[in-house]
Amino acid sequence: MDNNNNNNNESTTTAPTKENQHAIFYAAKKGEISVVETYLKSGFPIEAKDWYNNTLLYYACLCGRRALVDFLLDQGAAFSMSSVEGLKIYKNCCTQDIRTRLRKKSNLAEENIKSTWFESAVDNPFLSDLVFSVDGHSLPAHKAILSSQCPHLIEMLQDTDTIDIQSNRISFESVLKFIYGAQQDIKLEEVLPILQQLNFSPDTQQQNPIKGYNSVIKC
Repeated sequence: MDNNNNNNNESTTTAPTKENQHAIFYAAKKGEISVVETYLKSGFPIEAKDWYNNTLLYYACLCGRRALVDFLLDQGAAFSMSSVEGLKIYKNCCTQDIRTRLRKKSNLAEENIKSTWFESAVDNPFLSDLVFSVDGHSLPAHKAILSSQCPHLIEMLQDTDTIDIQSNRISFESVLKFIYGAQQDIKLEEVLPILQQLNFSPDTQQQNPIKGYNSVIKC
């Protein structure tokens, strides 16, 4: 009987139930490190999410609790600017010093964040309104991102939600990452057939691996 009671108590502490999640997530909003620390030491998962699908780190950042942000990160709270969750946390920060702390955690400068967000959207079905059919695979994409990065694609994207591409998946994904994030080097000769299917007009004078959209492709 005693063992069963202990197990029941432990499950109440470690699982984000209605009873215990209110206290710890409220403490995160208020920046009450001692309360949060007590729950974590009792086994409450640092990555647990409340009923609104938000973490302790999210609320600490949202409410400007810098000391708690430092504590959670030091305790191993996950944060990566290359994930949708990480970008949500960063964008909802209310103070610049916490944003600086998060950039330091991810080793990213402010100017790289937009590119990181675009690249994280590759093959991400969230709000996708376009599908590329490539080598038997369906790759979700986003017309708004494609047309903003490559205005000449607007006409192609009108009145369609599926585009067939003759290519292998790996090569086409590298092109999408290039368009979305402009961070990946790709060799023109390897992706030229794909670019032609997307109605790009590549600069054939460029022989080196391409590093930037404007320096290589003429829209």
